[in-house]
Amino acid sequence: MQKYQYLYRRVITGIGALFGCLLPFLISAADPSSHKIMEHELGEHIDQLESIIPVMERNKAIDIALPYFNRFPHFTEHLIGQAVQYFPLIEQVLKKHHLPDDLKYIPFFESGFRKDVVSPAGAQGLWQFMEDTGRKYGLTINNEIDERLDYVKSTEAAARFLKSLHEELGSWALVLMAYNGGPYRVKRLVRESNTSNPQVIMDKMPKESQTYLSKMIAAKLIFKTYKQYGLQPRIPDPVHFYTLNTSYISSIDLNTISKEYNVDYSVLRQANPHLKYRKIRNANQNIINVHIPRYATKGKEVIEFRKQFYYISSEEQLEQLASFLGISKRKLEMANGFFDPGRSIGHTIAVQVTSSEYMTLDKAFGPPPARFLKKDLNLLMEENLTSKALSPGSGITPAFIARELYYLKPSESLIDVAMRLNISLKNIKEMNPDMNLYQSNRVYIPVNESSPGIDVANVR
Repeated sequence: MQKYQYLYRRVITGIGALFGCLLPFLISAADPSSHKIMEHELGEHIDQLESIIPVMERNKAIDIALPYFNRFPHFTEHLIGQAVQYFPLIEQVLKKHHLPDDLKYIPFFESGFRKDVVSPAGAQGLWQFMEDTGRKYGLTINNEIDERLDYVKSTEAAARFLKSLHEELGSWALVLMAYNGGPYRVKRLVRESNTSNPQVIMDKMPKESQTYLSKMIAAKLIFKTYKQYGLQPRIPDPVHFYTLNTSYISSIDLNTISKEYNVDYSVLRQANPHLKYRKIRNANQNIINVHIPRYATKGKEVIEFRKQFYYISSEEQLEQLASFLGISKRKLEMANGFFDPGRSIGHTIAVQVTSSEYMTLDKAFGPPPARFLKKDLNLLMEENLTSKALSPGSGITPAFIARELYYLKPSESLIDVAMRLNISLKNIKEMNPDMNLYQSNRVYIPVNESSPGIDVANVR
């Protein structure tokens, strides 16, 4: 089993490396007119970014970001969805250590937000720690446990590592180059060059590290602008989304934990790649994290989920809903595309809930009030509410925009459809120019192909 997991990780890492090598060819192969439009827009977005990372090679950052929008939109949506799993914790840890929020983008290119990745050089986990560095910053690595693969412990270690680098180097640009290319190399180059100028040091770094600052700018750019290009995060399924984090200081047996929480053993093992075996003796009584996928039930029992929509009127209500679901309010916000804190207030958010819980939730939080629907009728008709279609005025029509025929339920209005599917009436009208929208019982709706955000039960 260990052998196959290792081979699988090497394959994933190899695919990432191949993608990096093909990047320049993929850029040149696409439609040049749409590229020029997007290059111009992305350049303007970069100019407006507020970041600790200096923009030293603007065009390089654009070239790196471009394929994520127009060549591999589905892959980008997957990466953004994976980030929802980790960003809330990373933000919390960075804040605790008084570190800049921009550092949360490091795992985007380091690991693709995969907690079990192993690089060809032997770096592992979400933050790609080498073994010696991991131990230096408090991670347990032995024949039973490798906490580089525990995203909670490794995030704490990464924060301490980054803070230590900044205390030594004094520049976030040098810190990031040191994180990727090695602190000893950067300190040696600073000493030999007799300068801390990031441009001078970058020119002497290995090729991969020379583009690292541009990659960080590209990562932030992607998260800040993905909605404008019709992308929507692909949130992990509820089995992996809802996770309970527990800790032990004694020996553990994953089979026993599986029975205790009534979760599938194989899914439990997959959620804890830092535990090398079923039984961990833990002779030194270290604190061991075990991440439990709450809804990965054993045997033939299948928990059904349904998507519910709730209007968030206050910070307190958001906190209560998140608490009921057993997740942080930031995770709940990000799962609905609100990556900036507090932006979900005054909006309707979608939640995947078990069939046994939805009545309790509806009673506690209820559907959007009628006054909200009346108040925002113009908003629904004029604005694109994180729509999967781009407005005609954007000048960009990616290949991944599509449409589906939607059949209205009895007594269901177009406002209901727009709210439930998170699209606008304006988009619906644009896709049905010759149809009487107020009498027909079926309409075309704009969708992102294979989008998880559409309830396909009513799409024919």
